Amino acid sequence: MKNRISPSGLAFIVLGVVLILKLFGEITTSYEKIYGNMLLFYGIVSVYVSMGNEKRGSLFLGVVSFMIGVLLYVLNNFDIMSTSRIILPAVFFVLSAAFLFLFLDDFQGKIFLYVSLVLIIAGSISLLFFNSFEWISFSASISRTVFGLWPYLFIIVGIGIITDRLR
Repeated sequence: MKNRISPSGLAFIVLGVVLILKLFGEITTSYEKIYGNMLLFYGIVSVYVSMGNEKRGSLFLGVVSFMIGVLLYVLNNFDIMSTSRIILPAVFFVLSAAFLFLFLDDFQGKIFLYVSLVLIIAGSISLLFFNSFEWISFSASISRTVFGLWPYLFIIVGIGIITDRLR
């Protein structure tokens, strides 16, 4: 019998433990940060498990979850003046990343690449049209949060080690 990791099961277990710790006051971070980090975690595990296994739906959902987690992380940790104006470009970029990963999973599906390129162009145009990217505040806050990304590197390496041993 082949052992396999369920990304959603693993994410729900970790989310439950984190929420219990928050309930008892051991974790003082906001719920938005908890859910954003859990979407990042679920997305990483789901994409890793789904790539190369012909699980397009799970891969698509994993990439979308990861990108929404990135969006929540950016909104919580960077100084963006008007967050409502980045919603439309964010939707375009999230969907373009998902379609790009579908193409990277199966190079025969060129339609995924074309849809991804169209969505990237649409996101870039809407970004410029709505003038929603404040470069100065973004570049100032990026230096404060670069060091906060190190735990994700450890998570990716740990997941790689665990899933490699189960195969």
